[in-house]
Amino acid sequence: MLIGDNSQLACDSDESVDTRFSFTDWERASVQRLRLACLEKGIRYISLFELVKYVLVVESSVQDSDEQADAKRLQIALSRIQKRRAWEKRHGLDQIDGDVALQQLLEAKPKYFAPTYLKDKEGHNVVGHNIAHSPPVGTKDKDSIYLAAEQRRWDLAAADMNEARRGMALVCVANGKLTVSRAMRYLRLTLLARENLSDMHCNRIRRVYAEVPSFLTHFISPAKRMLPRKINDRLTIVGNLAELEDSFIAEKDDALTLTAWMASRKAIHDETLSKLTLDDL
Repeated sequence: MLIGDNSQLACDSDESVDTRFSFTDWERASVQRLRLACLEKGIRYISLFELVKYVLVVESSVQDSDEQADAKRLQIALSRIQKRRAWEKRHGLDQIDGDVALQQLLEAKPKYFAPTYLKDKEGHNVVGHNIAHSPPVGTKDKDSIYLAAEQRRWDLAAADMNEARRGMALVCVANGKLTVSRAMRYLRLTLLARENLSDMHCNRIRRVYAEVPSFLTHFISPAKRMLPRKINDRLTIVGNLAELEDSFIAEKDDALTLTAWMASRKAIHDETLSKLTLDDL
């Protein structure tokens, strides 16, 4: 089975297998092919978990009816990884620890993070931020810290195999505190992150929710144009928090801190890295 062969979406027949930390047959075979291709071409990959995320994110990029679907998906995945490594080097992200970057960003702009919503009603884990409190950017060092921190949050939002298969949601809230100048700064962040959103990240972004005050609706069109088409198609824009809450499960934890969220998510992520293996091939 190759990349994109989704003929077996259920996990292996052994019901005792923990699907959070194991590959299906088609995922395992696809990751093995992608891994060998990376080794042959000298493309660095971080972990098997990163590779399977690329397998999953490119799965829908080519129609199954295409006779060359498997080969095309493999090349798309390789291209994304190669672009990702070049992008990280260009911005200095290969020299930054993502967890450290998250802590630095938290200290510099604590109100930027919005960890109130844990999941949407479709079960996607949420990565949220407050667009009225955009983090400090402008110098290369600050930009790099922001990019490394955001990517680390995305990685932690899909911390095991089930979460990677399901995908994640992005949430932007203004909470009545967005001004024109703050909106312009946030647009700059969107432009800065656009390259990563378009054709190199490895996470399935299933939904994007944005709460924007009505007096700033004229900013929506240029902001949407900065987003890749697939992200744009999944974007839901609302005018107040009450409307936004209709998209999420009733339970929410107003006391959740980013530090606590990081710790709980990192524990799951580390367990996934330790348990995923291709040894049984």
